[in-house]
Parts: sequence; structure tokens; C-alpha cells
Amino acid sequence: MLNKSNLDQIDFAKLYTLQQEKSSFAPKLAVHWDKKSKALNDRVFTSIYVKEFLEKIELGDAKTLLDIGCGPGTFGISLAPKMKQVYCLDFSPKMLECVTQNAQEKGLINVKTLQKSFYEDWSDVPKCDILIASRCTMVEDIGSFLKMLNKKAKKIYLTSKVDGSFIDEEILNLLDTPIEQKPNYMYIVNILHQMKILAKVDFIRSENNRFNGLSLEEFLEKIRFDLGDINDTEQRRLSEYYEKKLKNQTNKDYVYWALISYETKSC
Repeated sequence: MLNKSNLDQIDFAKLYTLQQEKSSFAPKLAVHWDKKSKALNDRVFTSIYVKEFLEKIELGDAKTLLDIGCGPGTFGISLAPKMKQVYCLDFSPKMLECVTQNAQEKGLINVKTLQKSFYEDWSDVPKCDILIASRCTMVEDIGSFLKMLNKKAKKIYLTSKVDGSFIDEEILNLLDTPIEQKPNYMYIVNILHQMKILAKVDFIRSENNRFNGLSLEEFLEKIRFDLGDINDTEQRRLSEYYEKKLKNQTNKDYVYWALISYETKSC
């Protein structure tokens, strides 16, 4: 009998949950994404992130696709012309309205929307050839979440942040309270390994321009959206930073995402 190594004794799923619970970046409700649906729909399809993600997908003879946490249908709409049937799942009704509108504008009749959260019963969610979970792995129980996904597709593509924050460290350093990170992609890779799944990891870029072109108030509001209230001193520091670094910034910069792909098996 082969004894377990000390690595095998680590419960990566539990560590992920503990890190997620103490993270300073609180999970967002459907209403939050409803408010962002139009702005996201206006820009996401032209993102370098989407372009590089699509280049990594191997469709083979796949005919059906499930795009979960789909937003405005970023990948479902993009790949629908090559699919027999596409399902776009999200808990935000406004995002799903964007999916429907985008499908109609492109004359796509093979796109169906599913309004459902990751914590509801998924027994009626169809099993597909390919499942895409783009930037939506910030869940309470990642182990159960991955097992649920594995039941719904033959091939999975998901992305997770390489580091543990959506905000530049120099901005975070202006805040009084130390910021607890989100769990990064390494938790997921190790959890899959413990499931006897050999995952492939690629790295793709996303434009780091979420604060570019914003007014000061919009910049501060985005900080509040991610981290909650800021005090007067923090607001002063952030305002000074905005005037010096962001107000007229035009330089291109990127952040990196881990694109994790694998063939599923019973878990």
C-alpha cells in the first residue's frame, strides 16, 4: 500500500473556504450585477481576455455548451454559431436580458437562458459537451461546486485569479485596514489533483483598465463596490492618488488569470 504524502493530508477545499470567508472582498448579489449589466455588455465582447480565452478552447466535435455565470453571454454568444445548443446561466435577470438581446441581434436561435444561482438545485440544468465558468469561482464550498460542474459537462474550462485581489496593491496600501486576499487558482488546481483530475493550466490576460477614464467619484464608488465603506482619511489618500496616477492615465496594463481546463470524470 502506498502511504499518503504530507501534501495529500492538506484539505485544500477547506483552506479555500476559510480564505474566502475571511476575504475582504465580499461576494456580490444578483442586484449588484443587475446594476453593472449594461456597462459590462458594452465592453466585454471586445476584451483581450475573451479573445485569449476563446483561442484556448478546443471544440472538437462538441455540439452543446453551458456558459455559467455567463454575464451578458460573453462566451455562449461568441460560440453559439458553432454549437447546436447553448445554455447561458446566471442569477442576474438583467444580465440574462442582455443575453437575449445579444442573441436576437445576431440572429441566434440556439441560445437558451437559465436564471439560477450556484446554490440552487441544478437537477434540471442540461449536461453539455463543454462547460465554461469564467471568473465565477468565488463560492462558499469550492469542492462541492467543482463536483457539481463535473456532472454537467465532458470538458470544463474555468478561470481564477492568479493573485488574490482585483485591486492594485499600491491602491490597497492607501487603506488603513489590511486587506485579506481572495483564494487564488492554486487551491483549485490542488483540489482537482486530489479528485484524481489532471488539469491543464494556461495564463491569459485581462486589461487592467477598470479605473481608467473614470471620474473621481466613479473611482471611489468602484473601491466601495469591492471593499465597502472607506473613511475620510482613506478617501483623501485615494483622491490624491487618482489625481496623480489615474486621471490622465492612458498606458496599457494587464492582469493575469489562470485558465484551468480538464476532462471530467466521476467524483
